[in-house]
This record gives sequence, structure tokens and C-alpha cells, in this order.
Amino acid sequence: MILLRILGLAIATGFCGSAALALRRAWRLESGSVGILVFLLLFTAIQSLVVLAAGLTGTLSFWPMTIVTGVGWALLQLRKPRTVVVFARPPDRTGLAILALGAAGLVSLIVKAFLVAPATGDALQYHLPKIAEWIQAGRFVWGINHDPRVWFSAGFELIENRRIVFLHHDRLIELGGIQMAILAAAAVYTLAESMDARPGLAAVAYLFLPAVILNATSCGNDLAVAAFTLAGYALVAAGAPRPLQAFPILLAIGVKATGAFAAVGILAFACFRDRPPKLPRPAAAALIAAGLLLAGFWYVRNLAVAGHPLYPFHGSHGEFAWMPQQGGVDLESLQQTIQVLPGRLLDKYPFESMGSRITGWGWAVLPLGLPALLLALREDRRCRQLALSFVLGAAVPLAFVW
Repeated sequence: MILLRILGLAIATGFCGSAALALRRAWRLESGSVGILVFLLLFTAIQSLVVLAAGLTGTLSFWPMTIVTGVGWALLQLRKPRTVVVFARPPDRTGLAILALGAAGLVSLIVKAFLVAPATGDALQYHLPKIAEWIQAGRFVWGINHDPRVWFSAGFELIENRRIVFLHHDRLIELGGIQMAILAAAAVYTLAESMDARPGLAAVAYLFLPAVILNATSCGNDLAVAAFTLAGYALVAAGAPRPLQAFPILLAIGVKATGAFAAVGILAFACFRDRPPKLPRPAAAALIAAGLLLAGFWYVRNLAVAGHPLYPFHGSHGEFAWMPQQGGVDLESLQQTIQVLPGRLLDKYPFESMGSRITGWGWAVLPLGLPALLLALREDRRCRQLALSFVLGAAVPLAFVW
């Protein structure tokens, strides 16, 4: 039976991958690292749409999803010409070393996903209980407990759910975070390549940040928002069409409302760049429609069921009985965060998944990243524009979110 369930998971994965490749080819977005990033974004969106449709129709179980994705995959195989994936060998030993280091990092994350159980409060209190209730009911279930946070956007839970619905076991639950780590590394690669930096080194350095490693296996949704936000910056830097630039922003909003605040930095960065080429109208309409569905579904649900699209965060303190929560703009909160940041650079506390007492930046940022940033800001106007956009994109969420 377990082999049959693994086969079902493989079929669903094959369908999502083939559909993403077919769309990327049809829209002529196959070039270089941008093509890889677009594939990862489309793959993530398609798997989310499949789970969303299954949850709404009461077919969130093994057989319906296996049959539907199997038929879809078979139909995609009839298309001609078939997509051929070619992997290029790194041109030198440095590239091989970076590739080997990145592969070792991914293997270590996968091993941790099998051996280390999620231990963060948010994941155990409202992320994972939602998935468990959905799997047991075979459909979406609202208001599973009295924690108001169960009404938060569940875009990341859609990504995690695809692996659980087939195996009916949570052994692979953390692979959703690893998928987001891969997406984030691909976005950093594309961004660095567009800025004429060393893309391979940048991607591997980001992948090995303590905050990324810990969040990849914690079943939290913060890394997903970061990955989609970085993808937005990368597509703007690469000069991708506007609908494609907006697509990861919409996916981020579907994961967490803070994605909308972080998008301010991406919009600012887009203002500095040249006008990009246009995407064919059908492709643009499909991207925006899918993005709006994945972004807006949870807020429309909250409006219909709980009475407010931003429930439980609305008004001055929201719906939290045990502690006040910021529900609006608070510049004093932003000021306090900025004042505390210099002291946090040298925190010596142990690493933990939530990172409540640490920056989580690690070896790549402090001894290498900060000095390199100062040099880049002095020498490259594009880096100054990107840095300003990043600061703005970070300041807006800190001003709105407690």
C-alpha cells in the first residue's frame, strides 16, 4: 500500500512539473536562470491550485487526486514536441565546488526533514493542525480550534499538503520548507546574475544562512514569503514582463499578509528599471488570474465566514485575548527595531527555529556580506537602487506588524 501511495505522489509531482514546463515553453520563458525560476514558481502555483480545488470539492484524498493528476499528466505527454530538460555542467572547478556544496546543503536539509520533527510553537499550534484536519476530513475545514491564528492565510499549507494527502503521513511535511529554500536560492542566483555578481556563490551562501536552514525544516511560512519576495526582486532585475514580476508577489500575499507590505520594495525597485517587454495577453491573464485566486481566496473566505478580510488582525489589537497585537501603522515600533538591530549583529545566543533572540545571518553576512555591500554601494548605481528598495521593503512590514 505504501508503494502505491508513493506512486500517487510521483504521479502528482510529474503532472505539476510537466504542466509547469509546458506553460513555460508556450510563453517562451525558458532562457537561463530566469527559466528555472519561472519553472519553480509555476510548479508551486500549479500544485497549490490542485490542492485548493481538491479541498473545495471534497476530493482531498488519495484516489481522486491520483486519478485527476494521472489523467492530466497523460494528456500532457501527448503534446508535441515533448519538453527535454538538459543539465549543463559547470565550466570550471570553482563552479563544480559550489555545485557540490549546494548539493551537500540540500542533502543535509532532506536528512533533517526525516529525522527532526517540527518544534516551533506556530507550526504546532495552528499550521499543522489545519493540515491534519483537512486530511482527515478530505476537504477544507474552518475554525478547527479557538486559536484565532487558524484564520491566517494558508498558502504555505497548500504547498505542504500535497505530500501528506498521498502518504497520509507527516513524514514528508518538512519538504515544503525545503522546496521554498530551493526557490529562494534560485531567486538569489537570478538576482545576482542580473547584477553581474557571482550567482552560484550567492545562492549557496544564502542557502547556508542559519535562518534559512532552520526555517526550511520548521514548517513555518516565513521562508515561503521570503522566497516569493526574492523571486519578485529577481524577476524585476532580470527584466521579466510585468505580469511575471507581479506573480510571486501575489503568491506571497496568499501565504502571509506581510507579503503585501514587502511588495512595496519590489514596486520601488521596478521604478528604477527600464520598461520590460510585454507578455502575450492570454499568458498575462492566466498568470494574474491564478495569482489573484491564490492570493485572494483566504481573505474572501475570512470576509464571508469571519466578517473581515484581515481577521483576526484588524482594528487596533485584533482578536487576540492573551496579548495585544499591532493592527495598524506604528512608526515607534519601526524606530525601536532599528535601534535594536546594531546590537543584534553580535548576538551569541544558540540558534533556534523561531530565531527570537538572534539575527540568524551567520558566517556569510557578517564577515563577507557587509564589507562587500559597502564596496558595491560605492561602485554600482544598480546596487544602490536595490539596497534602497530592500530597506524600504523591510521597513514597511516592520512599521505595520508588531
